[in-house]
Amino acid sequence: MKRMEKYIPNLLLTMILVFALIGLEGIMFAKNQLMRSEPYIDAVDTNDVALKSMNAIEKYFSDSESYSRIPADVYMSAITEKDVKNIIEMKINNVFDYIDGSNAEYSEVQYDFSKLEKSVSDYFADFAEKNNVATDEEYNQQLQKTIETAESEINNFTDVYMLKMIEKTGAFSKLNKLYGFVNPLIYITAGLTALCIIIILFLSRNNFFYWLSSAFLCSSVLALIPCLYFKFSGYLDKLVIRNDYIYSAVTGMLNGTLNKYIALQAGIFAVGIVLMVIYILISKKISSKDKNNN
Repeated sequence: MKRMEKYIPNLLLTMILVFALIGLEGIMFAKNQLMRSEPYIDAVDTNDVALKSMNAIEKYFSDSESYSRIPADVYMSAITEKDVKNIIEMKINNVFDYIDGSNAEYSEVQYDFSKLEKSVSDYFADFAEKNNVATDEEYNQQLQKTIETAESEINNFTDVYMLKMIEKTGAFSKLNKLYGFVNPLIYITAGLTALCIIIILFLSRNNFFYWLSSAFLCSSVLALIPCLYFKFSGYLDKLVIRNDYIYSAVTGMLNGTLNKYIALQAGIFAVGIVLMVIYILISKKISSKDKNNN
C-alpha cells in the first residue's frame, strides 16, 4: 500500500516532467534554431542558393535582352555571386534583427547598387552618343526606370525565403511581440522541470534514476515519432515550389532543422538510457547488499 501511495505521485510527477522537458527543449530549440539568422544563412551556403539565385538573375536579363535591347552583360558585369550572397544575408539578418528587438522597426534592405547604376548609365550614355539620342527628360526617365526595374528584379531573386510575402501577412510584427515571452517561458519550463526532479528525488530516492530515465525516454520518443515520420516519408521533399533557388533554401532549412532536432532528441534518448543503466546498477548493488546483510 505504501508503495502504491508513492507510485501514483511519482507517476504523475513524471508525466508532468515529460511535458515540461518537451516544452523546455522545444522553446530553447526554437529560439536557437528558428529565431536566429545563422541557421537560415547556413542553409543558403550549404545548398548553393546564392549561385542558383545568380543563375536565375542571369537568365532573366538574358531573356529580357530580346525586348529591352540591353545586353545582359550590362547588368551581369556589375553584379557578382558575392553581391547576391551579401544581399540574401542582409535580408535575412534584417528580419531577425527586427524579430529579436535589435531594430525597433522593420524596413526593407537598401543594398548599394552603385556599380549596377553606373554600368547601366554608361551603356545609355554610349548608346545615346552613337545614335544621336537627346539626353533630355524622357531619356533620364527611361534610364531611371531601367535601373529601378533591374534593382527590383535582383531584390526579388534574392528573396530566397519569400520574406517580402511573409512580411505582408504581419507575421514579423507578431513574432517580434512573441519574442519577449521566449525567455520567461524558458525560465518557467526550466523551473517546473527542476521542481519535478527535486520532488521525485524527495519522494523516491531509491528509484530516482528510474523515474528520471522514464521521463527522458518518454519525452524523446514523443518528440521523435512525428520527426521520424517527416524524415522518412520524404514529405518535405515533396513541397511544390516553382523557383529552384527558393526550393533549395526552404527545403534545405527545413531538412537541416529536422535533422538537428532529431539529433537533439536522440541525445536525450541516450541520456535516458544511461540513467536507466545507472538505476539498474544501483538496484543490483542495493539488492546484493541486502542479501549479504541477511
